[in-house]
Amino acid sequence: MVMLEKKLQNDVVNTGKDDIVYVNKDGSRLSPAITKLIRDSGYQLSDVALMLIEAVAAELGNPDSFTARHKINEISKSFPYHHRTLANRDSLGTGPKEHINIGKYKFYRNLSILEMLCKDLCK
Repeated sequence: MVMLEKKLQNDVVNTGKDDIVYVNKDGSRLSPAITKLIRDSGYQLSDVALMLIEAVAAELGNPDSFTARHKINEISKSFPYHHRTLANRDSLGTGPKEHINIGKYKFYRNLSILEMLCKDLCK
């Protein structure tokens, strides 16, 4: 396991977009919201876990937007769970915390999906 404090000593780079991307010493990129999530929660993640979180975060896009549960595997090919697993975990109370219902569909906040993924990967 890599200590997270060493892993998240970043240089800030402006990519020309509205968001600022953090570049780690190994060249990986995390958004400020995800970096804050990992730092504040105290998760100790391996290098492989960080790479998976980075890949899912890049595919999901803005951490403040919402993703439909039934479309998560189409949007993020790197996401390790099937959308029905999310439905089962949601009914057990272990799924993503922030969600909205529109009709019969459930939408999760992207940052909440990543938080659940961080919890699972630090075990």
